[in-house]
Formats: sequence, structure tokens, C-alpha cells
Amino acid sequence: PAYALRKKLIALRQKAGLTQEQIAEVLHTKKSNISRLENANSVISPKLSTIEQYADAIGYDIEIKFKPKNHRTNRSIGRKKRAD
Repeated sequence: PAYALRKKLIALRQKAGLTQEQIAEVLHTKKSNISRLENANSVISPKLSTIEQYADAIGYDIEIKFKPKNHRTNRSIGRKKRAD
């Protein structure tokens, strides 16, 4: 998910026609911080508030979506089937 998020941030920033320098200026930070945030190989996990600020700077809101996994979870293992 982190890799996909970073790729999405870059794509949306580019779609908005903005540079890393411009985002850094709006967020009152250094370009190197924006570069690190967008770096798909970065081991740093940004705070949600940082991602919200970034999204706001490029003209987007964040929508968080939860969806079921495609595999069984520990919680589903061992559950007895109900008789109908």
C-alpha cells in the first residue's frame, strides 16, 4: 500500500501541474522532504496529517476505504458454521 500511495501522490501532483518545490513552499518545508515523501523506496512512513497536508496542497481530499481481504483471516479460522 505504501508504494501505491507514493505513486498516487506523484501522479496527482503532476496532474495538478505542480513541482516538488512548489509543494514544499506551500507546506513550509524543504524540497528534500517532499522528495523523501514521494520516494517509493523510502522506509519512512509519513504521518496521516502529512499526507492530508500534501493532498490539500495539490487540491485533493483524502478518502480512506477499508475492504475485506481476499484471504481468510485468523478471526475467520475456527468459526463454526451456523445451521440454518
